[in-house]
Amino acid sequence: VPCSIPVLIRNKKSSHYRVIPFIDSLRIRRDSDNDLLVLGFREISRHHAQIQSTAADFYLADCGSTNGIWQREKKITHAHPSNGFTFHVYMYFHIIVDDNSTSLYA
Repeated sequence: VPCSIPVLIRNKKSSHYRVIPFIDSLRIRRDSDNDLLVLGFREISRHHAQIQSTAADFYLADCGSTNGIWQREKKITHAHPSNGFTFHVYMYFHIIVDDNSTSLYA
């Protein structure tokens, strides 16, 4: 299904996923301070990570979390993800889907 705005797909198991649309930014965190993506596990930091969307691209940053962001079995502190970029936070798999993009992350 084509998306008119970027979305983040969060997946714990193949049959349990959530599609989360975002325009400007999305914070991944344990606390619920009015964010869309709250993961209620102690392994998730209170302010774990943030994805920002600009006119040109995305920026994913770890916000000083204890357990980090993982991408292809490597701990990362930041990235400029594009369409199809995948990463893990604790036991959750995430993928960025942007149908307006002309590239697919490989």
